[in-house]
Amino acid sequence: IIDALAPDAVYHAMPLTPIAGREALHAWVRSFEDKPPGRLLVHRVVAGDGAVVTERTDYITLNGKPVELPICAVFELAGGLITHWREYFDLTIAQAAYR
Repeated sequence: IIDALAPDAVYHAMPLTPIAGREALHAWVRSFEDKPPGRLLVHRVVAGDGAVVTERTDYITLNGKPVELPICAVFELAGGLITHWREYFDLTIAQAAYR
C-alpha cells in the first residue's frame, strides 16, 4: 500500500486524527505487523472520476477480543497514486473491545 501513496498522502479514519505523509503512513502501517492477522471482506468497489469507494467488513482482534467492523473507505487518486484515503466507521464498535 505504501508504494501506492503520493508523498503527501493523507489517511483519515474519520473518528480519529489524520495521518499525513508517506513516511508517517509507512510507520502506521508497520505498527500492525505485530498484531494478530485479520480478515477483510470486501462487499463493493466503485470507481470513477479519480476516486474509488469501497464497502467492507473487517474481522480483527482488538485487546484480545474479536471485532466485526463495517467500514466505508474513499480513496482519491491523482497521477495514479492515492492522495487521500478516508475511512468511515463507528468507533464505539472498536472501543467496546477495551471495556
